Amino acid sequence: MSLTEAFKHDLVSRGIPAAHVAVVLNGFDFARYTPQPRDMSLTQQLGLEGCCVVGYIGTHGMEHALDRVLDAAALLRDTPAIRFLFIGAGALRDALIAQAAQRQLDNVMFIPAQPKTRMPAYWSVCDLGGQSLYHP
Repeated sequence: MSLTEAFKHDLVSRGIPAAHVAVVLNGFDFARYTPQPRDMSLTQQLGLEGCCVVGYIGTHGMEHALDRVLDAAALLRDTPAIRFLFIGAGALRDALIAQAAQRQLDNVMFIPAQPKTRMPAYWSVCDLGGQSLYHP
């Protein structure tokens, strides 16, 4: 099983017969994730008032190339109105936190994985959504 056509292509290129790989796309709950006003209480709680927030919510794994997002944060470190918000868990989460600390990226914030019920509030504080940078 694969989560994307690109992952299936990668598996097939490694010799697995295409007929043996099914693509099961992630579902999306349109009722839960509709555009909504910024959650000002959460914005204040996170200290993000007046900031443009680049958010990444999801798995912090090798295939997501999140170190590139930290590179962008480093380039923008002298622009205090731009903040980077990482929410989630994964194999590289601790390494990313350590890398951000070592690079003194005060414009980056890490939040542990949250329940799905909290995701609309977290997405509402994000002005831009970061995507995985994985390319097979």
